[in-house]
Amino acid sequence: MKRYTSILACLILLGPLGFALLSTAIAAQLSPPPQTLITQRIIPLRQLADFTPLLQRCCNKKLILLGDSTHGSKEFYYLRRLLSMLLVESQRIDFIALEADWCACCAMDSYVRALPNAPVTASQALQGFTNCRSWIWKNEEMIELLEQLRSINLQRPPQQRVAIYGIDMLDYANSLSYLTTVATLSASAQELTNCLVNSTTEHQPFPAAQPCGAVLDKLSKQITPGARIFPHLVAQADFTNDQHIEVIRSAMAYYHIQTGNTVWAWNRRINHFTNSIYQLLHRHGPTARGIIWAHNTHVGDARATTMAASEMLSLGQVLRQQVGSKQILLVGQTSYCGTVYACRSWNQPAAIISVPPAVYDSTEAVLHALMTTMRINMGMLLFSTKDRGTELNMPRGQRAIGVIYDPDHDATDNYVTTKLCQRYDAMIFVDTTTALEPLSLQE
Repeated sequence: MKRYTSILACLILLGPLGFALLSTAIAAQLSPPPQTLITQRIIPLRQLADFTPLLQRCCNKKLILLGDSTHGSKEFYYLRRLLSMLLVESQRIDFIALEADWCACCAMDSYVRALPNAPVTASQALQGFTNCRSWIWKNEEMIELLEQLRSINLQRPPQQRVAIYGIDMLDYANSLSYLTTVATLSASAQELTNCLVNSTTEHQPFPAAQPCGAVLDKLSKQITPGARIFPHLVAQADFTNDQHIEVIRSAMAYYHIQTGNTVWAWNRRINHFTNSIYQLLHRHGPTARGIIWAHNTHVGDARATTMAASEMLSLGQVLRQQVGSKQILLVGQTSYCGTVYACRSWNQPAAIISVPPAVYDSTEAVLHALMTTMRINMGMLLFSTKDRGTELNMPRGQRAIGVIYDPDHDATDNYVTTKLCQRYDAMIFVDTTTALEPLSLQE
């Protein structure tokens, strides 16, 4: 006892430095201990061949969902691009779907499939992204993806070329603007535009279903019959126009619901994601296969997280339930620290932000401790149903960073309690990530 009293007395005499040393010592003692099973299961990722076990798991899957824990980390984009191109080259993939707006992605699809009147360059194909979130897609990694996909497609006949689509609906205004340029739809599209403008007030920022819903139905009926029921039988133009209308329909419901219940609004957006995927599968035929890029909160199965307590759905969950777990592969990505491109608040521009080390005993902290011991910066875990009774399924916080990120509140606002091997089929971990660099910063 005297020994510890003496040590404490010395620390007091040293003042703040003494207590800093004491805090460091305590933190060292509290560092997550190496988890034997996880250590045995981590696959170091040092070369392309190391991804083979994951690619093999993709072979019999209808949909492969590739997630990320931020919208602004370069490594996550690089790895999704790498995996997507490996799959496109080694397996039959019909489309890549992005958590991006349908309208903005139309030019990208034209470019990669070399459709008539397509943009001349990949950079031009990204010009449709014009809102405050445009940096999510207007970056060098996306340029690389478009150029690689176009190069592969040009070696194939038109009917075998891989398409790229957006499955989001937040930027509904561009879809409505597009429809006003379509000769057969312009009058009804302008009528809907006027209705939306006149129905919007300070207290009702987005109009209710009526009377604009009736105008939207009128516009919808002008599309070739069967565009939704038999999309694989209709012309590309009619299918595209119909998807624009569905974007507007979903956005009307989403923004109206959001004013009263954010969880319902979240689920309405998930519902739009899901319906869009079904339309794409139908469009490409009964044997269609696709890759989906989205945030971990959409890709992972929400039933394995605290999201379920709030009745929040996820795309991965709904697809597992409706299409079947054997047809779906959910791949998450996360990191321990680094930098990220994001906005500190809605009224601030995006910038490079430092991401602090993950909180104690989180998924990221445990993987960091193990991979530091193994002296690797990047690794992968593959899961099976047999893992659910092991420490691989122990509930831990998992970090999620969106468009808005305040590192000062990282520990309290950015972790979702997760049973890892139930939420995903695979997890890729990058110890330290770097911020995405938008194209606007490079020009």
